[in-house]
Amino acid sequence: MILTAEGKGFNAGNRHQGNAGQQGVRGRVEADDQFGRACYHAFHAIYETPVPVIAAVNDFCMGLGVGLVGSCDMIVASTKARFGLPELDNGALGCASHLAKLVSPMKLREMTLTCKPATRRTACLGLDRLSDRA
Repeated sequence: MILTAEGKGFNAGNRHQGNAGQQGVRGRVEADDQFGRACYHAFHAIYETPVPVIAAVNDFCMGLGVGLVGSCDMIVASTKARFGLPELDNGALGCASHLAKLVSPMKLREMTLTCKPATRRTACLGLDRLSDRA
């Protein structure tokens, strides 16, 4: 199975809180809880798929996209692909555990401290062996 996206990027994250910010702290907590459960179910569905799941990443893959890609069995990424967790700049842990599957421990530290994305070539383990024709 191939998990990919139409358009320019693979995934740029989410805007899961919607109007919850207008509902006070309780509304934000409930929205975060619902969103967390939805993410768990999406990642679990990928893990439990009985056939290999390949992420085909053409351009940006940020935030939630890193979680989706990190749940897959393989990644095929174009030379334009970039991976990152910009939400860390706002104090959210995001999909750092999934990013840890894609980059070395030192690169993970750098990315979480600076919030700078990594390219396919500079960060992703194993992806540097892919052809640049992708």
